[in-house]
Amino acid sequence: MNKILTIVKKELKRYFTDKRTLISLFLPGILIFIIYSVMGNIMSSQYSTDNHLFSVYTESMPDAYKNIFDGFDSKVNIKENEVGSSVGLDAVKNGEVDLFIKFDSDFSEKLANGEQPNVEVFYSSDTQASVMLYSYTMEKLGETAYNVTVNYLINASPDTAYDVNVPEEEDSSRMYLQMMMPFLLIIFLFSGCMAISSEAIAGEKERGTIYTLLVTPTKRSEIAIGKILALSIVSLVSASVSFVGTIISLPKLMGGDANISLAIYNFTDYLAIFLIILVTVIFFTSVLLLISSYAKSVKEAGQLALVVMIPTMIVGVTSMLGTNDKVWASFIPIYNSITTMSGVFAGNINILNFILTIVTNIVIVGIIVYLLTKMFNSEKIMRSN
Repeated sequence: MNKILTIVKKELKRYFTDKRTLISLFLPGILIFIIYSVMGNIMSSQYSTDNHLFSVYTESMPDAYKNIFDGFDSKVNIKENEVGSSVGLDAVKNGEVDLFIKFDSDFSEKLANGEQPNVEVFYSSDTQASVMLYSYTMEKLGETAYNVTVNYLINASPDTAYDVNVPEEEDSSRMYLQMMMPFLLIIFLFSGCMAISSEAIAGEKERGTIYTLLVTPTKRSEIAIGKILALSIVSLVSASVSFVGTIISLPKLMGGDANISLAIYNFTDYLAIFLIILVTVIFFTSVLLLISSYAKSVKEAGQLALVVMIPTMIVGVTSMLGTNDKVWASFIPIYNSITTMSGVFAGNINILNFILTIVTNIVIVGIIVYLLTKMFNSEKIMRSN
């Protein structure tokens, strides 16, 4: 164990005392924040509603409610829909107007008789203007509902055909994070590992320093474990910086209007994400160290690592398809990490799959350690350059 710790300290000292390495660790996170923020500002300007002419179709709206938009930030053009006509609803579907408000034809009479009339509000979630106006209208209708003798109902009719509910803040956060973060994390983790692991052994073979290490009385398995642990720590630092930069800039990237909050997750969720990230980093580091040991040069190691990166990115995109609770998914490297993280971010983690994912990655790392040990014992592979 002491020899493993010695190798870990040696590797960490080599990476954390080199200025160029430190820059390469922290620069990606800073660049991600800057790039995503700029992209978000551009997207916000493109989807801005500053010059948008808001328009609404109303049906059977009582005179007492016709001033409902007086407090809205922009002027709203109100059109009257003929009772029973589908023009207003079709206009919302086609994007011609932002909102269609349909009151019961006998709304005022029902209120006067102590009955509960209904108001239906139709909008399109495809446009920012429609969502904004819908939120404002629902808030105002909710306020006025408590100022009358009998509370009227909002969107209570079973015939509401085009009502798309605005998601709660928690649901919105989970949706964005579940779709994007597993993919981004996998890319960050792999990139962080590739930046240092590809050079780790192939570079030492080129410089000749690997032979000095191999002639020591340290077991080859201890060398393999020590390098994997040390490089995993360095890779975690790099991935963490990139992760923080992404989280900070994500609201801007989503246009500045996404209600993204990390407060919806508890300690258990964060612990689960951390454990998945940890075993994934160790897995990536092990695979890339195996490639670096086989390669004759740093250049070849980098080329072989890119071959592995392509399927990794393809698998990473599957996070946007949702979670996979099938047991077989837990036995597929990379994909098991993706789908497990998606489950955590979505708030429906499968405990069995989570445990199997951890165990599967650890078993594979154990196999790679064995293969690395065999490579270190091979004179042909170690002197292949």
